[in-house]
Amino acid sequence: MSKKDKNIKHEPSEPVAAEPDEQNNDIKLIEKDLEKARSEACDYLDNLQRLKAEFDNFRKRMLKEQSVHLVMASQNIIQIGRASCRERV
Repeated sequence: MSKKDKNIKHEPSEPVAAEPDEQNNDIKLIEKDLEKARSEACDYLDNLQRLKAEFDNFRKRMLKEQSVHLVMASQNIIQIGRASCRERV
């Protein structure tokens, strides 16, 4: 840079004011985007809540089935034990 360039002060340009109609259009577009984002958020929340309920139901069903299988297996073991005791006598 030369001495001349250093002495020149650069004034920041003033922001150009947008027309009121342009501002209103921008605001409407932003509001439209915001409404769309809120709608998507509600959809995601609804989907998440449904998936959570389905998983809870699945978990409860599996626990119930496991306990039924455990009872059946226990009964089979007891019957096998009784049969082997009868054979010994």
